[in-house]
Amino acid sequence: MKPKSFFLYVGNSRPTKNLNFLLEAFAKSKTDKTLVIAGNNNFLQVNRERVQNLGFVSDEELNWLYSNCEAFVFPSLYEGFGLPVLEALHKGAKVYCSTGGSLKEFPRTAVKHFDPYDLKELIFLIENSNSITFEKKEINSILGIYSWNSVNNLMINKIFNKFEQL
Repeated sequence: MKPKSFFLYVGNSRPTKNLNFLLEAFAKSKTDKTLVIAGNNNFLQVNRERVQNLGFVSDEELNWLYSNCEAFVFPSLYEGFGLPVLEALHKGAKVYCSTGGSLKEFPRTAVKHFDPYDLKELIFLIENSNSITFEKKEINSILGIYSWNSVNNLMINKIFNKFEQL
């Protein structure tokens, strides 16, 4: 795989991940790039052109994939938080994610959102990816908010506040 010659999905293939939607959008798009799927996808049978299912990958391989993809695409219908989005942003990937669950909370200056039921929106992002840019300052701000140190400090403060109230 050549850098920037592929889009990336990381995760499982449970129905809420909306992977069939991604496969359909990708098949209908006019792109010469490949869709690479990584993760435990026991339920996924892919026999499509320009789609490569890697299955489980090591942390080193995953880091390379995030760092070298055209964009990370996350079509989930529902997410409680969206850790793969943060991982992709941390590795410098463009992120296109659905508005499912908590994913709509990521600012539009850091990710591009699409309706997880509207193929045209995702196809537009795939076909126009070369011209889509993001504000690095906004991405760094998000990564700062969700860094291990920030989350750790927030949790410690909340715990100590609870004890002080007792």
